[in-house]
Amino acid sequence: MNIVKDINRVRRTLFTGATNLISNHAERIEINDQSKINKILICRPNHRLGNLLLITPLIQEIESTFPAAKIDLIVKGGLAVPLFAEYASINNIYQLPKRPFLHPINYLKNYFKVTRKAYDLVINTVEESSSGRIFTKKSKGTHKLFGKPAKIYWGDKSDLKHIAKKPILALKELSGRSRGDAMPQLDLKLTLDELTKGQQILQNITNNNKQTICIFTFATGNKMHSKAWWNKLYLELRLNFSDYNIVEILPMENVSQIDFKAPTFYGREIRELGAVMAASELFLGADSGIMHLASAAHVPTLGLFNVTDIDKYRPYNNWSHAIDTNVTDHLAIISHLKSTLATKESIDAKKHFKAIA
Repeated sequence: MNIVKDINRVRRTLFTGATNLISNHAERIEINDQSKINKILICRPNHRLGNLLLITPLIQEIESTFPAAKIDLIVKGGLAVPLFAEYASINNIYQLPKRPFLHPINYLKNYFKVTRKAYDLVINTVEESSSGRIFTKKSKGTHKLFGKPAKIYWGDKSDLKHIAKKPILALKELSGRSRGDAMPQLDLKLTLDELTKGQQILQNITNNNKQTICIFTFATGNKMHSKAWWNKLYLELRLNFSDYNIVEILPMENVSQIDFKAPTFYGREIRELGAVMAASELFLGADSGIMHLASAAHVPTLGLFNVTDIDKYRPYNNWSHAIDTNVTDHLAIISHLKSTLATKESIDAKKHFKAIA
């Protein structure tokens, strides 16, 4: 019996029951004068790497729609500060404690800071988030989005399920912008200095001129594939990509599902880790925060899904794919990798010839 898990289960049940009384729909008031939207609050009370990175497309959409606006974020933990360091539109980041019941004073202090401030627009990024709905409801906002776009949508229906795209569609609806515009991608906004350092670190690991494929064998809970599964895939990688380095990105737990057979990299600084992956040609790993970090570093990303909702969390930056490992065998994954690398190499070659023409 796990008392902590039982308490959390009861807390979530009570919290969800209370917040179900709060509407999920926006206060449907069209924004006729976008120049009047200057102060925006984004509610994402979560501390996980992936969940925070998944709001970067929304921030870009806001910057494009309301260029003069400043954005406040309500999140959990301190990870948001380095993640959004290069976003000039970010004003304040209110950091709730990861465990509010253990730090009630800190939680309430930030709660009152947010709810006493007036905003032109408040956005709850995830419809199912109980705490996000509460902050959105209690905040002082002229316009509010609770995370749910209109039921009628003529575009790609999977966009309505994707956790990063859904609030963007709701914002487009409120602002009157075309839904046909390309969706912003996850973006860590790595600087040139950071990218250069990432290349140097990767070069020091591999000590050769080969291109690199990064893998991440860890994941939380049932999302993690077995050692037998990963070792079989690693063998296929070695056989089919002998012209590439295979570098394993290690989690903070310092564990490896392939028992450290490949060269490894472990980084405590999240932006540095993103820069190292940005220097690679491709990332392969299970649905995780590191998968989303690779996507935000603009690496072609192959996400391995076995339990989580693919349509909700799939990577969608250039040349990326989500693979359901319940129905896709190792050889099919290798085929996906070859196709992705071939596409990337072809496009990179076209860019090179265009640059020197």
